[in-house]
Amino acid sequence: MNSNYSKSYADTFTYDDNNLSFIGHKGVGYYFDYSEHGELTETRVGNQVISKHSYDENSSTVGTIFGNNQSIEYLYDENNNISDIKINGITYFDNMFNENGQIVSQKDVMNQVNYNYAYDEYSNSINVYYYIKNLQQDIVGIVNDKGEEVVRYTYDDWGNLLTINGDRELGNLNKFRYRSYYYDKESDFYYLKVVIMTVTQADF
Repeated sequence: MNSNYSKSYADTFTYDDNNLSFIGHKGVGYYFDYSEHGELTETRVGNQVISKHSYDENSSTVGTIFGNNQSIEYLYDENNNISDIKINGITYFDNMFNENGQIVSQKDVMNQVNYNYAYDEYSNSINVYYYIKNLQQDIVGIVNDKGEEVVRYTYDDWGNLLTINGDRELGNLNKFRYRSYYYDKESDFYYLKVVIMTVTQADF
């Protein structure tokens, strides 16, 4: 546990079978329930449920229901990669992966935007952007094909995004953030199954 985080953000941590079960912060209690397999099933603030999670036999998240009744559903391909993301029953994202389980394209159905990702090779696409990573593999910046930095990110020690500087529209469209993990804005989670440690560029 990071001592600076404890002093700055939270007052009390409680664990149950090595799972974080309670955080007490400034008089507010945050409670976490888990399945027998250690999967997070419910998060509460006091007595109010703010999210419920369900899983399949592979312990992959298949659905999340939030306190405002918004629901997110995840569909998987034969290799257990998230192929579709539905919000309130409507498909928002359609993903395709290569044989290594790396995401190679994503269709943002609602905004009619297509994303293509290249791994350790160069693309001939007109709009090509490159990731800048630090030693921890965090995506800290994005540059264009002229080598000009157009986006800069900063994070806290826990992967929470602190700032997006530069082209904020592009910065928000980019899906890869902390530790090069895929960031799911709808659930505010990082999708750890997507391994992109060798990504050198992306087309938007």
